[in-house]
Amino acid sequence: MRKIILDNLLNTRDLGGLKTKHGYKIKKKRIIRSGRLFESSKNDIKTLKNKYNLNTIIDLRTLDEINEKPDPTIDGVTYNHIPIFENGLQGISKEKSDETSHIINLIKAMSNAKEKMIDLYPAMVSEKYAQNSFNSIFKILIYNTEGSTLYHCSAGKDRVGILTYLILSTLGVSYEDILEDYLLTNKYYYELMNEMMEIARNYNIPEDIVLQIPYTQGVIEEYLENAVKYINKHYGSTYNYISNVIGINDEDIIKLRSNYLEK
Repeated sequence: MRKIILDNLLNTRDLGGLKTKHGYKIKKKRIIRSGRLFESSKNDIKTLKNKYNLNTIIDLRTLDEINEKPDPTIDGVTYNHIPIFENGLQGISKEKSDETSHIINLIKAMSNAKEKMIDLYPAMVSEKYAQNSFNSIFKILIYNTEGSTLYHCSAGKDRVGILTYLILSTLGVSYEDILEDYLLTNKYYYELMNEMMEIARNYNIPEDIVLQIPYTQGVIEEYLENAVKYINKHYGSTYNYISNVIGINDEDIIKLRSNYLEK
């Protein structure tokens, strides 16, 4: 089980243990994907630092999101703000507010949520702003040769999901295994989604809107698939995208694999 058991963070997991197509596996306690780091308890931070040797955080959120819900300052851990989108462009997958009224407003805005999310994913690989961010993130991963790097957005599923696809693809993990990891979000957010649906029904939100909740608070294969199709159509392959668009060359890839893979 690669999920990291924490008090307040539902969707935090170690990518260590995933196998590549070339007979290697990712080292444990080196790359961590997460969401909602602002909700972490003191014990959560202690676990990440002491058990997982956390030394680097990459925050993928916009400045507006950070101002509303800033990450905790952690002694001995380097914080990097590298947003995937500029302010106002992150679509409809944001933090869940603690206030029920805000939850209801979010739910009411969920019309055609599936289509909106499917359209959002190609933007995360086509925007120049995002491409520059991916380059910066890969360079951090390449040069962090000790300890673990944790990257997160708000829910830890969309922006984190795309970045994880790019990282795992570059390390040589199969698409099938990447997809399996990607879909784990639904397992870890199952209770949260049911809670939001119950709240919505209690406030007499139309059922067709209620049924949109899993499309925004969870993930489906079509989201990631649409981004991959876009990459293949416009850039030829994920390798070409990594090399020619993000700017991670073969030497960088060798360093990345040497840093994070083992037999």
